[in-house]
Amino acid sequence: MVFVAVVLTGCNFLPTRAPSWEADYQIPLVVSQTTTDELFSDSPLNNDGEHYFITESVSGSFTLGLDNLNLDDFASVASVQFPILDLGNILSSNIHIASVPVPDLLNGTSVPLGTIDFPEYELVGVKEGSLSLLVENTGDSPISFGVTLAFTDVTLEIVVENLLPQTTQNITKSLNNLTLDNQANVTIVNPQVDAGTANLSLSISALEINSLASIKGYDADLNITVSNTFSLPEDSLDKIEVGAGLLQVSTSPVDALSMNIKTLSLDGTALDLVEANTFSLAGKTINSGALLEANFDIAIDGNILFNIPDEVTLSASVSGLQLQSVTLDNLTVSLKDAAPETIDIPNISLDEPFNEVRLSGASLTLLLEQNLGDLRYDDLFLNVVLKDSSAYPVRIDTIADTGLEKEIVFMSDDVTRLINDIIAGDVTTITIDGEITASGPVTISQTSTVDYVANIYLPFKLEGNQSLEYSIDTDPQTIELDENSKRLLADSLGGVKLEAEIENGLPIGLDIVLQLKNQSTVIATLEGQVQSGITDENGVATQTKKSVVVMELGSSQVRSLLEAGVLEFYPTLTLNVPENGALIKLDDSIKIRALLLVNVQINRGRD
Repeated sequence: MVFVAVVLTGCNFLPTRAPSWEADYQIPLVVSQTTTDELFSDSPLNNDGEHYFITESVSGSFTLGLDNLNLDDFASVASVQFPILDLGNILSSNIHIASVPVPDLLNGTSVPLGTIDFPEYELVGVKEGSLSLLVENTGDSPISFGVTLAFTDVTLEIVVENLLPQTTQNITKSLNNLTLDNQANVTIVNPQVDAGTANLSLSISALEINSLASIKGYDADLNITVSNTFSLPEDSLDKIEVGAGLLQVSTSPVDALSMNIKTLSLDGTALDLVEANTFSLAGKTINSGALLEANFDIAIDGNILFNIPDEVTLSASVSGLQLQSVTLDNLTVSLKDAAPETIDIPNISLDEPFNEVRLSGASLTLLLEQNLGDLRYDDLFLNVVLKDSSAYPVRIDTIADTGLEKEIVFMSDDVTRLINDIIAGDVTTITIDGEITASGPVTISQTSTVDYVANIYLPFKLEGNQSLEYSIDTDPQTIELDENSKRLLADSLGGVKLEAEIENGLPIGLDIVLQLKNQSTVIATLEGQVQSGITDENGVATQTKKSVVVMELGSSQVRSLLEAGVLEFYPTLTLNVPENGALIKLDDSIKIRALLLVNVQINRGRD
């Protein structure tokens, strides 16, 4: 920061007042003016022609990939309506019951007609269905009668009114909610003939099963298609793109029923069959609420009573999931739980002893760019770890949206502390920490990154209330007193003073220690305080200020000067920064004029 070059230019005799019996003579020691521009000519500091500053940019990126989002195996379960089993007319042809000549009948006398069989099933529970009885009168007299079909647990009663000669009627009887076995005893009940001849012919023309409740003794192979929406495991997930994974579909077990998926599609995209009821999801996209459409081959085992369920549970299980990307709402990624996102420590250093100073007014702007969606960084911070393992956060002050980038400005006090710790070499790591959230849908893949550029600006402004000692301990300034100077010292009346006049154009005060040595022996040490240059409210020096430091030399010290060969001067400066700090300019300067004041007796005969 401040390097004082002390140069002795020789010995001049300059009376300070008109000749008298006693006079003070000066032996000047001149230190030429030094500006801060000369002091920092070899430093890495930048300047704008007026002020010094430090700038540094560090770029990189951190991953918001799927390592931060894990999806375990999951299942989407739904209840689906079991399809209505419509067997239609299960009779392959009419079942003829009997032909009965009516003269042989007596009015009101029931006539058993025997047993009929339905070989297509053993037992059938009918939700909706009907039986059709075909009756024909080939006689010459009308007839009215009833017909009963007595199954094991159910008896159907059919009434025929006034069946005219040479006519046919097809009478339908509802079978809704009845359970029928495969045999029935048929009886003509209460026949009534007015006169003449009637001849009846009876047959069952159809057995319509429109909706089954249960069935036994009926083997069937059916094909049905079931559609249902597919749910993702998290409400925030909108879509996932799958690298690898399996989708296995199963149904709740039902006696006498087996269901195997023939084809399966997801939002209209067919999935590849891997094994029974298991399909590959590789390369597929699963949307939230995706339409899952399964085409089933259904087999009904006739040896077992099959009670038709109203609905079955359909489970679509996903396993072995490897994601390529996800699209989701309400994303929250904790960077602390993921791998640390480390920022390279900027290369900011000053030569000793100036790496011990503390500067103020630093700024750190982090520009973040990504194409994932609208991400929020309000809960981010920089975590700084020091060599002693302690840590502290650098917190966000403001966030601005510049269109393509988010511009994060961190709190100046936190940044100032960070930069000063970097200059001092105390920082071991800087990581981006905290949480990132999303507003709206965000798509993340394995390679999704957020690119950043960290821009640092640090004016070379000294922080207030600090001191720094700067010693010149190599290449001391030297001078050899000539004979005239020694004669003046020898003739002195005991009044020899060592004086330093300092014109300080720096915005800081100084404690000065000036050692005058004869090789390794200290002859005199001049100590004093130097006021700072005149500054404005920002700590910028506007004018120089002069200070004078003086000490009396004793007789032994004067003798040492007379005996000295080469004198050496070692100045040490302690910089004392005022409370409001100090901003160094390029043309700030310090000028030191060192001299010996000698009081001598003027003899009348002296030239």
